[in-house]
Amino acid sequence: MMQLRLYLTAETPLSFRDGVDLVTSELNRYVPGTAMLGALAEAHQRLRGNPQEFARFFLEDRVVFGNAYPATFEAESLTRSEQLPVAPIPATARSGKRFGGFRFDGQHARDRRDGVTDGLVPMALFALSGESRADLLEPTRRLRRDTVEVDLDRISGFYRQGLQLDEIGKARLSPDLRTRTGINYRTGTVQQEILYSTQVLPERSVFWGCWTIADDEAEGEQLRDRLEIFVEDLVESGMLRLGNNRTRGFGRVQARLMEYAGDTAAALAERVRRFQQLLGEAARQHQIDLPAGVYVPITLTSDALLYDDLLRSRLRLAPGDLAAHGILDSELVYHTAGVRRVRGWNTLLGLPRADMAAISMGAVFLFRLPAAFADWPALLRLQQAGLGLRRAEGYGAISIADRFHLDSAGGRLR
Repeated sequence: MMQLRLYLTAETPLSFRDGVDLVTSELNRYVPGTAMLGALAEAHQRLRGNPQEFARFFLEDRVVFGNAYPATFEAESLTRSEQLPVAPIPATARSGKRFGGFRFDGQHARDRRDGVTDGLVPMALFALSGESRADLLEPTRRLRRDTVEVDLDRISGFYRQGLQLDEIGKARLSPDLRTRTGINYRTGTVQQEILYSTQVLPERSVFWGCWTIADDEAEGEQLRDRLEIFVEDLVESGMLRLGNNRTRGFGRVQARLMEYAGDTAAALAERVRRFQQLLGEAARQHQIDLPAGVYVPITLTSDALLYDDLLRSRLRLAPGDLAAHGILDSELVYHTAGVRRVRGWNTLLGLPRADMAAISMGAVFLFRLPAAFADWPALLRLQQAGLGLRRAEGYGAISIADRFHLDSAGGRLR
């Protein structure tokens, strides 16, 4: 597989409503892959009129259009690090209740930040104890920073890990309000007594995303070149527009596609080994019987759409999801996940999409594989392919043994 790094800059405000209802819909604070795919498909229909190329880009799942997450940070060094990925903060993360955030951010905002830690190891040990050892969860509730006890709570958002271990920060993106007047559709003029405001992502916001091309090397390179030329043509013509309210001047962006060095099986195996060591040391310290096996954490870096045989939404991963990629005899040990209602609009058809229930991004699942497991290329293929439905639209992206669970483990506040 081949990966491309996407870098977006908003030239005008952006609006990505989570649904079609103006009252109940919330603003998505990132650029959904489905919005990018839909905008590119609509523009291709208008400009190119090439059915074969359209099918290769958008209908055959050859290209995965991943979400683009906000990439502006308190530290300029993180904002400038365009080659480094941005990802959702995992659901196992905890930060100070009063002064939440990464300590590295506090150095630049001149504001106190208590730091962020990861609670996957104590939560997993609590599950392995039969949920009988409440003391194991103490590192997820309270930690000592220097000489002060810090009460912890959940933290959400998006983060980027720098080249140095302690260089890590949370993305900064504050929506703006745009006030509008209602329109009388009979007269085409302003409707009296109708005034409303809508939230938007401000202009000059920047976003980082990753696209994947699934073809082999020769065909993949050809597809990549044609896709890059198409995106460049759209940007130069000013016709690349995303999201809602495009007829009111919203949604114009600049886009750049660059090569992106993906993960390797050796690096993935090393991360799994490190997590295994952390979990084993914590289990011995708290006298927890750790069954033999290879413990592999899977973190969702986008929402995931899963269904069972009766087409009912599934709200957690199962061993069968791994078995479909050749990873057999796995067992789910622990998970923490939220649910998100996925709604949208099909621009080409001019119709709303059916509502779906998804596992929300940031969810974490810990699987135990057989002790003799060593098929790291299969795990890498699973990470590259993702899980569930509509993966070409950015759903189902995962990270296996993510660095966040390794570098922030052990009650360390970063």
